[in-house]
Amino acid sequence: MSNDTEDVLRAWKAAADQLPPGWSLDGIRCTSTGLAPGERGDRWRAVAVGADGASLEATADDPQGALDELLARFAQRGLARTTPGPT
Repeated sequence: MSNDTEDVLRAWKAAADQLPPGWSLDGIRCTSTGLAPGERGDRWRAVAVGADGASLEATADDPQGALDELLARFAQRGLARTTPGPT
């Protein structure tokens, strides 16, 4: 496994451990909407979903940044854990 992949896996686990109860990470995706040059994006989107069907997403220049921004959005709403969840 490459270091980049390992870094993203560690960031994913760390973010998942900090999500509020009832929320889970749904994915990290590039922001491209297609393969044509005008549809390509170089940013990343992290998405979390709640048990009630709600979702929250954030974008950044890299996968770890998108996960960090997602957690920051939970914190802004007063929903982030202060201690890691179950592993």
